[in-house]
Amino acid sequence: MVTALVWLGVLLGLFGLGRVWIVQAYEFLAVNAPIEADVLVVEGWLPDYALEEVAVEWRQGTYQKIITLGEPLRHGYFLSQYKSYATLAAATLSTLGVDSDRIVAIPFPLVERDRTKTSALYLQAWLQEHDPSICAINLYSLGPHARRSWFLFRQTLHPRVRVGILSGTPKEYQPQCWWNYSAGVRSMLSEMIGYIYAFIFSLLTRSKAVEGIAISL
Repeated sequence: MVTALVWLGVLLGLFGLGRVWIVQAYEFLAVNAPIEADVLVVEGWLPDYALEEVAVEWRQGTYQKIITLGEPLRHGYFLSQYKSYATLAAATLSTLGVDSDRIVAIPFPLVERDRTKTSALYLQAWLQEHDPSICAINLYSLGPHARRSWFLFRQTLHPRVRVGILSGTPKEYQPQCWWNYSAGVRSMLSEMIGYIYAFIFSLLTRSKAVEGIAISL
């Protein structure tokens, strides 16, 4: 009888911990930790509604420059005037009222893996070549992808550039009960796995060198 009660207590404890993890997992991944910075960096793949939030952040902040990053379009490339997510996001932000003279688009080649790391490396190369005086940025990502992006950009730009993070709110599901939506479950599981992979991989390998990256704008 005592043993059964002990096991019941253990199971209830595990169940309680599981519920706590489920509730707090989104807050962990969709991190918000902005810093004082003159530059706002945007992941170009963000949907239009998130870019609207970026435009609001731009107007409310004291940023001097906004940088968009992105690979070539994967759909509609041959029909679109804009050939990369970087240039598409830049044009969208301009349409939303951001001064086009303050926007810098940094496209990078199509890659099948480590896209976030690649975008961080291209940003690092651009900063070193065009504006080495920049020492702090805020990165704008979306939902649970924010934790992984923040980790990889901080790892890449450290120690010369400090990186803050802003996370937009996804509209495909309600973050406070993401487990009730298939889109929420897919997003949370893939981003948790992606973050763990990035963290472990960073411990096993050295950062890629920036030397050799050519940027033409």
